[in-house]
Amino acid sequence: MRNFALYLVPFILMPTSAYAYLDPGTGSIILQALVAGVVSISVAFSSIRMKIWMFFQALFRTKDTANKDSDD
Repeated sequence: MRNFALYLVPFILMPTSAYAYLDPGTGSIILQALVAGVVSISVAFSSIRMKIWMFFQALFRTKDTANKDSDD
C-alpha cells in the first residue's frame, strides 16, 4: 500500500492543464483513421455475410441441383 501511495502522490500534484497544440495535420490524421476503421469494419462484415450466405446456400441445395451444376 505504501508503494501505491508513493506513485499516486506525484500524479495528484501534477497540473491538470496540458496546453497542447494540435496542428491542422492532426485533424486530417484523425479523419483518415476514422474512415479506415469504418471501411475495414464494413469489409469484414461483408465478408462474414457472404460466407454465411454461401454456407446456407450449400446447406439447402438439393442433390439434383448439385448434379446439374457439376454436369455443366
